[in-house]
Amino acid sequence: MRVCAVPVHDGRVCLVRRQRPAGPQYSLPGGLIEDCEEPPVGLRRELREEFGLDIAAVPDQ
Repeated sequence: MRVCAVPVHDGRVCLVRRQRPAGPQYSLPGGLIEDCEEPPVGLRRELREEFGLDIAAVPDQ
């Protein structure tokens, strides 16, 4: 299962930029959840890994 977020700051969507051989790629932050990891926990981990954000609470939906 995958999780992703649509972080918005000052009315703008925050994306992850990755350099690929064909050029830059932009995507929403997220990724695969680990075994036995609940989706909100996985989303918090992904936001911490990709943006350095420490989110105390992620909505269940």
